[in-house]
Amino acid sequence: MCARCDEPITPEQGYDVVRNDGASGAGAEMYWHKGYCKPVPHQTSQVEPYSWYQPRPPRRR
Repeated sequence: MCARCDEPITPEQGYDVVRNDGASGAGAEMYWHKGYCKPVPHQTSQVEPYSWYQPRPPRRR
């Protein structure tokens, strides 16, 4: 799987190995298509802001 576009890499396609050294762990090896592939879009804003937050009702005296 290509780490940039999340598409499978077939045996005919070339790929580059990119090493990502971890600061406190063993790190990882990622595989990218040779040349350019379209990166996966990233979510930039929240769909429902703070949907888990429910304000408390006022206290009775």
